[in-house]
Amino acid sequence: MQKNFSHNIKITIKNTSLKLFLMLVFLMYGNLYSQVKTSVDSTKVKIGAQVNYTIEIEADTTQQVVFPETQTFSPLEVIEFYETDTLKNNDKYRLIKKYGLTQFDSGWYQIPRQKILIDERSVFSDSIYVYFQDVAVDTTKQKLFDIKPIIEVDKPKSKTWLYILNWVVNCRHHRCLVVLVYMA
Repeated sequence: MQKNFSHNIKITIKNTSLKLFLMLVFLMYGNLYSQVKTSVDSTKVKIGAQVNYTIEIEADTTQQVVFPETQTFSPLEVIEFYETDTLKNNDKYRLIKKYGLTQFDSGWYQIPRQKILIDERSVFSDSIYVYFQDVAVDTTKQKLFDIKPIIEVDKPKSKTWLYILNWVVNCRHHRCLVVLVYMA
């Protein structure tokens, strides 16, 4: 019985130390990624309105930080990429990058996680949901209009002779002229 009791204590100590070790690893891992903060100016806007999405990173003055500069915000559309704002605080930089985003369909949309490179190490931002509201249209107060009729348009004149003339002028080989004479 005594032997079994001490064996249980050893297992409990091992489990406890394993749990502490894992908690420490998770805290360090969380601290590594806590340097990236994301925010939006509003989580509820009308269709077509701009949402300002902000990524803030705290980095050492020696670290190189690369923000996403492409269309990685799908299904949202990027209206504008703003310049990066840099604030220096002792030996740290606080980098603030803003993006103007929009959507032209109603519903909840997720701004996906963004990949930021810090000294060639990938760090990801959090994803954020934004709701785009329908714009209410009151058809009893606004006059409706009929569909406009089809309008006849004159057919544009052919410019084929300009293409042939350009080809002859730019042709530097006699074979081109032979082909042209043969075509005539």
